[in-house]
Amino acid sequence: MIYLYYAGMSADFKTEQIGLATSKDGLKFTRINNDGLILPIDPKSDWMSSMTCNPTVLKIKNGKFIMFFQGIVNKPRKTTIGLSESLDGINWSKPLPIISIKDKQVIKKL
Repeated sequence: MIYLYYAGMSADFKTEQIGLATSKDGLKFTRINNDGLILPIDPKSDWMSSMTCNPTVLKIKNGKFIMFFQGIVNKPRKTTIGLSESLDGINWSKPLPIISIKDKQVIKKL
């Protein structure tokens, strides 16, 4: 199975959110969960309420998946690098902020 992680633009043409499409042959991809969303924005979050985007997914030695991504808020504009984990590459843990680009501080050490 091929996993394609992407940041998709929503109908408002302002909000990006992270999705996943899968393929058996690399030619035809199907969004999971009908809409593809695996890491949507969180309107209540102080670090990812406007966008989740630019996913980078790695499968590490123990078979676990980790995803680094950008979380963005607009007021005031702030970008943070987030981290989420998964056992299957589809269902992801609650993301955590790990590096704030605005103040260039490591928030959580891995």
